[in-house]
Amino acid sequence: MAGLAWVEFKKRYKNNLEVVYDKAKNKEPIDLTEKIQRVKGNGLRFKYDRIILKSGPKQLEVKISDFKTKDSFVNHVMLNFPLSTPTLNISFSDGTVSISSGKIQKSVEFGGKNPTGSKKANIVWGQLGILKESMDSTYVLDAPTLAEPDELKYLNDLNGMIYEEIKKHLKDPRSMMDKLCPGLTVKVGKHTFNDVVGVNKVSGTPKADLVLVSCKNKKLIGVCFISHKKGGGAKAFQQYGGISKQSGDIIYGDNLVKKYVEDLRNAVGNDTASSGQSFYRYIENNVNGKKLVGRSVYGPDWNGGSTFGIDSVHCIAQGDPVLTKQNGNVYKLNASDSLHTANDINWAFNNDYKAVFASTYRAGRKTDSQSGVFVNNLRSGIYPYQFVANRNAKEI
Repeated sequence: MAGLAWVEFKKRYKNNLEVVYDKAKNKEPIDLTEKIQRVKGNGLRFKYDRIILKSGPKQLEVKISDFKTKDSFVNHVMLNFPLSTPTLNISFSDGTVSISSGKIQKSVEFGGKNPTGSKKANIVWGQLGILKESMDSTYVLDAPTLAEPDELKYLNDLNGMIYEEIKKHLKDPRSMMDKLCPGLTVKVGKHTFNDVVGVNKVSGTPKADLVLVSCKNKKLIGVCFISHKKGGGAKAFQQYGGISKQSGDIIYGDNLVKKYVEDLRNAVGNDTASSGQSFYRYIENNVNGKKLVGRSVYGPDWNGGSTFGIDSVHCIAQGDPVLTKQNGNVYKLNASDSLHTANDINWAFNNDYKAVFASTYRAGRKTDSQSGVFVNNLRSGIYPYQFVANRNAKEI
């Protein structure tokens, strides 16, 4: 999908500024045209609170919360940069990260078209959608973006599976399923979730991508948080997580991260890496290593699998959903490649999934630590070993 560079943004200038205001006020993320590593979460959605406008030598930073009304915001921007402005660079910022408007999706609300032209995107909500309409209209359904096809497929597949199983139970006169709020009992590892009616996308950019939704007291509630990975083994898994400030202070300030960046700087020999350079280090399978890898894999709030939320997921699901009936309305949820639950981090220290620090050359990027040590032109994170297996990377 096209981005929102000035040539596109100005086609619906006033309307687009109104959307910009509403999204910031409601703390809703905007969708990006590509994955950006420095953006928290999955790197595809970004929450902002200001925009930066620049045309020639003139630059204006506008903090949206400073404006009480949408009209006052729009008028302020258009007064400084009227529609007749020949070129205008617009960036969206949260005060730390800035994203050029050219990397913001020109979605329907910004004047773009639906992905299938005049038809709506193919989203399967199943029983979750039915109950949202008939029982809990306040619940928000949040679909994956066009840049998240694997999550979209997972959501559609699982919602379809759950809906079909619920329909079978409702047709069975012997079934004890609640007719008002029908749902399945779903087991994920050692956890059991009752009255599950579907799966929804998690808004924003936390560690969780998806959430199982239950019907409780006529309300729809997220109960099981899932981080989804594309199928295809360790190579397709990509990054476990970043090590920059955007990954959160608990990871950014970890002593193992600080030591790696310091040794990385020494390995490069100066503060700027050269094209083709790449490095890695195995993370030790000890208490400190497990804490760091667990937080990288399951979210920065991970504490061994005892509490859960959008930044401490119940499980990592790689590939497509697998829903297997056990007895009655009890089902086991698995994944076509693998499913790892938060009480187990040992798998991330074995074979191709073994966790490593890895740094690869990226012009314009920077790896730094909370200690102030940095190296230019390197992108770093925590990855499965398979990520660097064929990169001729140097172990440090």
